[in-house]
Amino acid sequence: MGLAVLALASLLGVGQALAASSPPFVDNGDGTVSDSSTGLMWDQCAAGLSGADCTTGTYAAYTWANAFGLTATQNVANYKGYSDWRLPSVVELMTLVKGTTGPTIDTAAFPSTPSYIFWTSSTLVAPSFAWNVAFNDGFTGYNPKTNLYYVRLVRSGQSFGSFGVFPVGVTGITATAATLTATSATSATRYWLVVPRNALPPSAAQIIAGASYPTVTVVAHGSSAMVGQTPESFALTGLAAGTAYDLYMVATESTYATTSNVSGPEHFSTVAISTRSIVIDPVTPAKVYSALDGSGVYRSTDSGANWTAATTQPGNLNLKALVIKPGSPATLFAASYGGGVFISTDSAATWAACATQPSNPNLLSLAMDATGRLYAGSEAGVFVSSNDGAAWTAINTGLPP
Repeated sequence: MGLAVLALASLLGVGQALAASSPPFVDNGDGTVSDSSTGLMWDQCAAGLSGADCTTGTYAAYTWANAFGLTATQNVANYKGYSDWRLPSVVELMTLVKGTTGPTIDTAAFPSTPSYIFWTSSTLVAPSFAWNVAFNDGFTGYNPKTNLYYVRLVRSGQSFGSFGVFPVGVTGITATAATLTATSATSATRYWLVVPRNALPPSAAQIIAGASYPTVTVVAHGSSAMVGQTPESFALTGLAAGTAYDLYMVATESTYATTSNVSGPEHFSTVAISTRSIVIDPVTPAKVYSALDGSGVYRSTDSGANWTAATTQPGNLNLKALVIKPGSPATLFAASYGGGVFISTDSAATWAACATQPSNPNLLSLAMDATGRLYAGSEAGVFVSSNDGAAWTAINTGLPP
């Protein structure tokens, strides 16, 4: 395999091992071959050929545009029993490269493959050029779209674009924000776009532009640099509470002037504002504290006219109850469903888990008497602590089993 292919394989995130090894191909007996390592299903024969050994017919060469036309025609005809064929991306077609002597492919799985150039769907920023893979030496390159090259169609599996940018998932969801973690096969500039759930999907150009497009109002967008093959996180802000969204991503790199596949939609929904508990400072009544299920603890110093989130929130935001310690208004306790009890000693600015927890952390209620005895109601009954959560005792005698 030539240095150019190795360099591009590394850029695209395919890796030398993937391009140089023999994937586990399965002949499906219907003129298709499945690759269990990628989930892709390939047309066993190059376009124009057919038969068990792909010797019937004549190789057909196409311009880039006509290659897409062939794809449309075959899908209308339900070619080999499928109607979702596509022209492979450069990443996808590179997974078939084997060796450096033509034809650089597994000829047992793909017989009669010509040692020549095949089109891919991957285009460049320069609109008149597209990527191709040469199966005479395993090299990739790009040429004018008006050139005549061969075609092998693909379907199924995950569609890998010019290079991969993949969302790992949306986490840390609150009422108005969330965190997206993603990776890119190569160092690139990432662009993301948030739109209402089920809105018309954006194109790569619309994601990069970050502006509303026909029939769709963009909710949030942004961009930043990504380091290749390194999971990175960034904040999604400006969201509305209790709303369902779709997120799309795309990335661009400058070495080969390519744009990644569009990733998405990534579905997520913000947390509805659900106030589970409100307590008032008995010494300073203008101080009000609120526990929001899914969003954390907020406090107000002007009787609720304005609210500020805690600097450090409880480790579990599924909050169900809040109490102030009698005689010590700067000390508060919060009960969470799944995370137990949390304590703050600085008027709800910062929170930490209590030293120990009730044996069942699925808490639903919290109360404190004048002596400082803290009661926690859970799915397993009632627990009590006389030392600010340092130790807990179940007190369920007489309660239903």
